[in-house]
Amino acid sequence: MVVVNAGSPVAMPWLESVASVLMAWFPGQEMGASLVDVLFGDVEPQGRLPVTFPRRLEDTPAFEHHPGRHGVAEYLERRLVGYRWYDTIGRPPLFAFGPGLGYADLAISAARPLDPFTVEVDVRNASARDGVAVAQVYVHRIGHDGAGDEPEQRLVGFARCEAPAGVTTTVHVELDPRTYQAWDVEAHAWVEVPATYELRVGTSSRDIAQRLRHVH
Repeated sequence: MVVVNAGSPVAMPWLESVASVLMAWFPGQEMGASLVDVLFGDVEPQGRLPVTFPRRLEDTPAFEHHPGRHGVAEYLERRLVGYRWYDTIGRPPLFAFGPGLGYADLAISAARPLDPFTVEVDVRNASARDGVAVAQVYVHRIGHDGAGDEPEQRLVGFARCEAPAGVTTTVHVELDPRTYQAWDVEAHAWVEVPATYELRVGTSSRDIAQRLRHVH
């Protein structure tokens, strides 16, 4: 077991040589007590990765043009920041955006739309231990050809739920009001984009359990 106490992704060339990794981030003065509770199983690990961990520095979105040239820094990745970059160009990360493991055996067993902005998700706990799940919904526009800086998918909603041992728990995920919109530069406003969308329900940007079609 390796405990990483850092505030951002770090290189892990030793990853294949250890049994597990716990990302502690910035836990504060009670780090010691909290860490003991988690390592001894008294508390379920509940965090989820809010950033993508790259395999190499060269894999990051801004590597080719950071820190700039001749005193000018250009943000050429535009909307393809973080997981949007990795998912759109198909580059495998070391750890994707959104995952987090605990001691319970959890899985999304079903999902269904209740309306255009609400998805109902069933989380099954097949273990004898209570757990915590975070259901995530990403939106993908059908027909997206990868042109420009439109992301392959975007996180548009998530919901945390307690998952008691041996049962299936249902959680409602409320989607962002701008799920089916895009920013119009000329109009300086968010506009509706009529299309067929795919709502991808999972536990990270790379672990998708259900795909739901929606025409908006």
